[in-house]
Amino acid sequence: MDGPEVAPDGNLWPLVAMAAEASTPAPVGLLQSPLPDLSIIVVTCNSATALDDFVVSLTQHPPRSRWELVVFDNASHDDSLALLKGRFPNARIVQSGDNHGFAYGVNAAVAASRGRFLLLANPDVRWNDDALDRLMAFLQEHPQVAAVSPRLVFPDGRPQPSARRFPDHRNIWFSRGVPWGRWLERAGLGGRYTVIDPSAPQRADALCAACLMLRRNVFITVGGMDAGYFLYVEDTDLCRRIADMGGEVWIDPTVAVIHRWGGATKRDPHLAAIHRSSIRRYFTVHHSHKRIRNVLLFSALGIADTSSWVVALLRSGRRLRSE
Repeated sequence: MDGPEVAPDGNLWPLVAMAAEASTPAPVGLLQSPLPDLSIIVVTCNSATALDDFVVSLTQHPPRSRWELVVFDNASHDDSLALLKGRFPNARIVQSGDNHGFAYGVNAAVAASRGRFLLLANPDVRWNDDALDRLMAFLQEHPQVAAVSPRLVFPDGRPQPSARRFPDHRNIWFSRGVPWGRWLERAGLGGRYTVIDPSAPQRADALCAACLMLRRNVFITVGGMDAGYFLYVEDTDLCRRIADMGGEVWIDPTVAVIHRWGGATKRDPHLAAIHRSSIRRYFTVHHSHKRIRNVLLFSALGIADTSSWVVALLRSGRRLRSE
């Protein structure tokens, strides 16, 4: 195999652009020649457990088109890389000594890829049959569509809505990024932000990047993912910039992909704080002119940060007293 590479420091976007423009790039991935149609982009961080299902899917249901696997590893210290190297020895693996976050990892993996279509895939997804080929066919049949997502479902078949409206100062109060978001969602009010999946292919504002296929030239044109987002909201930001340049993002619910999303953000105050930080960045970037509304929103998010840590400390104290 090509072997692991060291993640570049600093601004890596010039490398992505150079990789896109190169007419005779160095051989990478699962195929040496010709160029692959699809690059499967995966960012890992201690993902060995989740990768089991992903490896099974890719082994049993690989795309029929030419493809390659490109993985960016955010300083894992489990068996993630050993698992990948054992099953896909020709995969391009870019290793980092530090955890740079999801968006940075995606950009670095794209810089090492060659496919004209990109599949951004979480290591905790799995699919059956020809799901990836059908997503690629959707893009080929609809040239105006820049990106497409399948319908995401839990392992038990329950729907996992992945489409959402672009955040604004009204619907953000109904998102999962605020402490009361899950209660509003249970009360049937979550639809103001998260959209129930349609029954037929339909255009959407933003989609989850747990499984998102898009055109490489679109990804390059919009400047890739904003690495200022460490985790969360970077996919919404990407879809927003695609829309701003006139591109369309669609969901095709006729294609289903299983996503083992566990809602860890709700249980981990650190992840919840990162989520709220990403919300702040989105509103700073896309709603910078609404300063007073931003001050109010950011103040509420700050209160939520403090409250979540206080609750976590109280729970930790109760556990210690009970032991």
